[in-house]
Amino acid sequence: MSKAHMVVLGFLNNEPMYGYRIGQMVSEQRFSIWAGIKLPSIYKALQTLESGAYICGQQIAEGNNPPRTVFSLCPKGREYLRKLLYKSLTGEQDSPHEFWIALSFSNRIFTKQEMLQVIDKRLSMITEIEIMHKTPHCSEFMKTGVDPFAMKHLKALGTRFHQDVILTLEELKEDIVQDRLSESFISEGEIT
Repeated sequence: MSKAHMVVLGFLNNEPMYGYRIGQMVSEQRFSIWAGIKLPSIYKALQTLESGAYICGQQIAEGNNPPRTVFSLCPKGREYLRKLLYKSLTGEQDSPHEFWIALSFSNRIFTKQEMLQVIDKRLSMITEIEIMHKTPHCSEFMKTGVDPFAMKHLKALGTRFHQDVILTLEELKEDIVQDRLSESFISEGEIT
């Protein structure tokens, strides 16, 4: 899966844009840091996605400026974005940020029920991780009772992080259940 594809398609799902503007948005929202995406990978993704008919480019000239290619999402691209997001939201990612990046681009991509299932799966996964962390392991430092440098602090950080993630997901789930985010979902008939 290409994070650059997901990010480019995600921005284009909101509105048509030219490549440099996507780069500005990536920079402004710090995706260059959390997703490791820079302007060259955005331009490469645009070329690949356009050649695959996932996006369409149109030359637009404004005033005396040279024409720019403004890209928009094609139906095939919307379906590809949906698949990329679903995979990132339901899988076990290499990066802890991948779930949140995908979630940030999920507006009007999934039904309410699909999003509730995604959140429940994520909550279940985090709960399993927490249970695993509380289970004594047979490593040498557990047998001796001596933690390697800063290990107890890293464990505490992990626990606080998971508690915050659980709280955030439960708050999001409550907003969805209470229909506070109804405009963020598609109906069953809208699924491509």
